[in-house]
Amino acid sequence: MANVSNDGMQECAFAGCHCKVSEDEHYIKTASGIFCCEACAEGKGCHHGNCNCAANQQQ
Repeated sequence: MANVSNDGMQECAFAGCHCKVSEDEHYIKTASGIFCCEACAEGKGCHHGNCNCAANQQQ
């Protein structure tokens, strides 16, 4: 639980993703950590609101 902030929300475990994950939202929990969505869990990144981590993934 390294990425827990003051408000009790945890950041997505995907590198570069700053989306907050809460227990009541749709999230993906894997051995690698807790991700905000399926795309981040698969290493693709997301385009949620003010987060554009998918665009930062240059393969």
